Amino acid sequence: MDKIIINGNGAVRVDGRYIHYKDGVPVHIPESAAKGTGKEYKVIEKYKTTVVSGSENRKTSKPEDNYPAHKGGGYYELSNGEKVRGKEKAIKAQKKLESDTN
Repeated sequence: MDKIIINGNGAVRVDGRYIHYKDGVPVHIPESAAKGTGKEYKVIEKYKTTVVSGSENRKTSKPEDNYPAHKGGGYYELSNGEKVRGKEKAIKAQKKLESDTN
């Protein structure tokens, strides 16, 4: 599944379940599902899929895509090991860490 930002709010059905999206918040869905919403969207990151044992697809990702890592109970771990409560707060803190290192 790709990392995509869809303009507007709503939900899209993917593999028998609904994935809700909010304007400006990245979601992990296939680009084909984003096209099906009928709304404008932007692909932030494309993931490669590799075929394993004939029909099983697996997402390959880069290590930096794993942060902030959800640890449960509303807590997220940043790439520097710091724990932050709240997804949006964790995303902002991780972006700041990444911009400080560049």
